[in-house]
Amino acid sequence: MPSSFFRLAASKWWVATPAVMLMYPTGGFRARKIDGKPGVKIIWHGLDQVMTAIQTSQTLRKEGA
Repeated sequence: MPSSFFRLAASKWWVATPAVMLMYPTGGFRARKIDGKPGVKIIWHGLDQVMTAIQTSQTLRKEGA
């Protein structure tokens, strides 16, 4: 495959990944018609929220709560 394919795939990985699409609302994306596509900031906020939830879950499991 040409190298341009890999550059395009690397730059757009977050657009098509279903797991990342689930983070859009968590990051604050409201999916209104006028909003356009979510950007990196929305994805970053969503990922931060998901990571916090995972860390909390792991801590609670270790403590036996």
